[in-house]
Amino acid sequence: MQLCWVLMSRFKTRKAKIVTTLLAFLVVLAALGLRWDLEVRHFDFSTDKLPLNASITLVQISDFHSNSYGTRQHHVIDAVVRANPDAVLLTGDIIDRRLPWENAIELVEELTAQWPVFFSFGNHEFLSHRSGDFLEILKTNGVTILRGETVEFQTQGTIIQIGGLDDIDVNWARPRDDNYFVQLERLGAAINSELFSVVMSHRPERVFDLLPFHPDLVLSGHAHGGQWAIPFILPQGLFAPGQGIFPTMTNGLFSLGETQLIVSRGLSRYAPPVPRIFNRPDLIVITLSGSNSANS
Repeated sequence: MQLCWVLMSRFKTRKAKIVTTLLAFLVVLAALGLRWDLEVRHFDFSTDKLPLNASITLVQISDFHSNSYGTRQHHVIDAVVRANPDAVLLTGDIIDRRLPWENAIELVEELTAQWPVFFSFGNHEFLSHRSGDFLEILKTNGVTILRGETVEFQTQGTIIQIGGLDDIDVNWARPRDDNYFVQLERLGAAINSELFSVVMSHRPERVFDLLPFHPDLVLSGHAHGGQWAIPFILPQGLFAPGQGIFPTMTNGLFSLGETQLIVSRGLSRYAPPVPRIFNRPDLIVITLSGSNSANS
C-alpha cells in the first residue's frame, strides 16, 4: 500500500512538472510572438502588360481599424514615404465599428496630402452604421472611391487599371445602393485584358467571385493573419472571419491561375481585442515592372 502511495506521488509530481514546463514554454512562445511593430512586406510582379522600362509602386493599407501609430500616424506615413509609391490603395476596415475615428481620419488626411489614394469598403465601415459619413470624409479629402467601378491610373507615362467593390455587407447595410453582386458584374465587365488590372476586394475568400473576370491582381485583408500563428506549423493562423478554424488565405501571396491574390495581415493592433501572436501588423509594397516581352 505504501509502495502504491509512493508511486502515485511520483506520478503526480512528474505530471505537475510536465504541465509546468509546457505552460512555461507556451508563455515564452507567446512572448516571442507578441510583436506589434509594423512590418513592411514587398511583392514584385513582372508583366508584359507594362512597357519594358516601366516601374509602378503601389502601397496597400488594410484593416487599420482606427488604431494609433503615433502622432498623425507617422509610423505608417514614414513607411509609405520610404516606399515612395505612385498610389496608395485602402482595402477596407480603415475605421472600426467601436473605436473613435480620429486616427483613421488623420491617416486619410496624411495620405491624401502626398499621394493619390483609392478606397474600397470593408465590413467595419458598414458595421459602424455610419458608412455615409465616412464616405463624405473620403470624398472631402479627394479619395477615389471604387464601388464596382474601375479607373485607368496613369503614372510615369504608364497606365494600369484599378478597380474595387464593396464588402458583401453592403447588401444589408445600404439596401438602396447597388448590391455586391451588381457591383461585381459591373466591375467584371469593365476589366480590360490589355491593361494590368488591380482589384480591391476586402474578403480574401470572395476572390473566387472575381476569377471568371481574370483580374491580374486582387488585394484583400479582413482575415487579420489568422490572429494566432505558429511559424512553419500554422502559418495562416488559427481563425479568420469568413474562413473559420484553420483558415487557408490570411497572409501573403496566392496564385489562382491567371490571378494573383495578396492578403494583408492588416494594421490593427488592438481591435479586435485579441492579441496577435507571430502575426505582426503589415503594410504591403507592390512593385509592377515590364517584362522582356512587353510591347513598348
